[in-house]
Amino acid sequence: MVVIGVIRTLPRFTVSKRIAGIDVDVKVKIKNIFSSNEAIIVGCNTTFDVSVEENIIDEKSIQGQFMEQYCDGERELKEEIRQKLLELPPSNTRKREEKYSGNLEEYVIGTTIVINNKKRKAYFVAIARLNNYSAVITDERSFLDALPKMWSEIRSKGGMENLGCPILGSRFARLKLSKQRLLFELIRSFIIVTRSDGKLAEEITFYISHDDFKKGHFNMEKIKEFLEHECTEYYIPPKKNGDQQGTPI
Repeated sequence: MVVIGVIRTLPRFTVSKRIAGIDVDVKVKIKNIFSSNEAIIVGCNTTFDVSVEENIIDEKSIQGQFMEQYCDGERELKEEIRQKLLELPPSNTRKREEKYSGNLEEYVIGTTIVINNKKRKAYFVAIARLNNYSAVITDERSFLDALPKMWSEIRSKGGMENLGCPILGSRFARLKLSKQRLLFELIRSFIIVTRSDGKLAEEITFYISHDDFKKGHFNMEKIKEFLEHECTEYYIPPKKNGDQQGTPI
């Protein structure tokens, strides 16, 4: 009985639920995302700068770690990104006096490109802008409206492989939303787009870092309750002409 009591008090490290009627599994894990092998979603800036050497990107960010583990230096990743962006028209060209370093051609928030690295596939998605000093800036509305575009582009450019997603916007984007709220927004937007437009993956796992969990940013029981509700709820908000499908809670 003592053993059973101890087991019940241990924290859940994985919660999962299948989306009713679609057979897509949604999971949340307390685990390092780089210990998995799914195609990874990587938050990026609207100019797709990836330079750690120029102090534009933090080496501890998901982007920085991806480059360190799966690329032969910055030059390789920069060139692959450059080639992918040749296929897309920029939305704006920044002036050098407005952005002191890095790329100047800017793309719409939500723009997603595929990096077909031999070691691991990645979807780089623009979720925030860089200011003059290479600090990331965005706002809640822009971020939330970018999510449906991101999922749709992953569907159109992907191969239905399993996806691994960090808590996008939870650190360097400087959003005011709590990390758990960001997780809920990511999950809900994925489910809404999957229900309305069809599958983009058989399985998606959202990764919570051990450090964030230890700091009390996440409650796995509440996450389990949220998944239970969202994956069994069939309501799809109606789309209005010209409107993005945001994901308010």
